[in-house]
Amino acid sequence: MDNSAKLKYTHPKIVDRRLEKEVGFSLQLSDGQGWNLVGTEEVLPWLRELAGIMQLRTHELNGSPRLIFTKEDPTEKDNPLITLEPQLLEGLPKKGWKAWDVKTIKYWTHSDVPHVVCELAGSDSKDMDIIRMWHALNPIYQKVQEGGGFPFHCGFVVRDGKGYLFAAPGNTGKSTCCRRIPPPWRAVSDDEVLIVKNKDGNYYVHPCPTWSTFLWKGGEVSSWNIEEFYPLCGIFFLEQAPEDSIEPVNQGQAAVFMNDSASQVARRNWRQLDPDYERMLKRRVFENACELTKKIPSFILKVSLTGKFWEKMDEALQ
Repeated sequence: MDNSAKLKYTHPKIVDRRLEKEVGFSLQLSDGQGWNLVGTEEVLPWLRELAGIMQLRTHELNGSPRLIFTKEDPTEKDNPLITLEPQLLEGLPKKGWKAWDVKTIKYWTHSDVPHVVCELAGSDSKDMDIIRMWHALNPIYQKVQEGGGFPFHCGFVVRDGKGYLFAAPGNTGKSTCCRRIPPPWRAVSDDEVLIVKNKDGNYYVHPCPTWSTFLWKGGEVSSWNIEEFYPLCGIFFLEQAPEDSIEPVNQGQAAVFMNDSASQVARRNWRQLDPDYERMLKRRVFENACELTKKIPSFILKVSLTGKFWEKMDEALQ
């Protein structure tokens, strides 16, 4: 990727820099989870790009938890508040913070508050900026897992207001199927989603950016509305084949497939965690996958290079 290339994205209109610092960006999920993303003066350009890619709106700070982004101070490794400006310190305890990191971001949490201080680490480059964005929502992903959901490696298409997922290992056809599927189907994202479970036990899907395209395929940064969501109504596990066909998957097999695809996303947060906490998160992802497959139908969809695989989807869903 050309590090000199400019990111291209759409973002909410910003009135001035003072407004950004006082209100932050709002992220609301369909399970009722809400967050405010705020940052220090030094990281505001990066935060504006992140908010633009996810089409987040500016919003007055409220009682929602805050993700507070700042640049790591290499000389101060035990105090996450040292680089924060006065308006960002409100409601934050002075001591008792615990850290975990994924090398590009160090996350500081405290048992007395829901807020998370996120220190951006590493060298400055366009690639590193994208990698930090990729990891920026890890604390939110963990909250979603606690509520019965998880991030998921898949393509995401909708029809008649309902969401369906294409799951498969890398380079197996998710993106191709998203490009090929015709109206009235519509592709929303082709690499990663966030599956959330609301208080009524229903599952909804939010699109997430295709970060890998920006890093390894030379793609331009476009935008995804992460707050857009649809009820999850079906999951299709893709296989390449000479002819199109489809068959239902039993709950046990579907749970294993779901866990594999969910772990592809979640494991990037696990490497630096306490081993006991890591085991707990792995168990939770598997348990969440098992619960989801009790409610959402799953299918093996065999896809040929030139066939009309969506007609097989129609047959199964009817």
